[in-house]
Amino acid sequence: MGSGFGPQDTPDPTAGGQPPQFGVPPQQGVPPQQGFGQPGPGQGFGQPGPGQGFGYGPSYPEASQAVIALVVSIVGLTTCCGLVCPVGWYLGSKEMEAIDAGRRDPSQRGMANAAKIIGIIGTVILVLAVLFYGGLIILGVAGAAAGG
Repeated sequence: MGSGFGPQDTPDPTAGGQPPQFGVPPQQGVPPQQGFGQPGPGQGFGQPGPGQGFGYGPSYPEASQAVIALVVSIVGLTTCCGLVCPVGWYLGSKEMEAIDAGRRDPSQRGMANAAKIIGIIGTVILVLAVLFYGGLIILGVAGAAAGG
């Protein structure tokens, strides 16, 4: 009978008493496929095929500036009172344009978008701070002139 675990190894009567073979049987007139890592015709091991790089993905004409844009935006937001946030916003926007044009790696799109958003937030905070402190200075000067 058997152990009761899974299919039993009973010979297939159509296979001539042989146990069933695994995988797809080779077809007539079709050459066997090469396995993973096997060189193609005329290639040695480790040589890329035509139009392929050495496993680094496609190359782009320009290096990505998304990391720089993100660093500038974060530094501007956290340490420089927002003074360099407009620069981060500009760099993030230019990076997004270059990605859309196909000149830079699209995998950096999220980082460029984050730099742009942080730059916008920092720039808005900077403008509000300038307006607030500018208003305080104007009120102080006007109060000093009126009371003085």
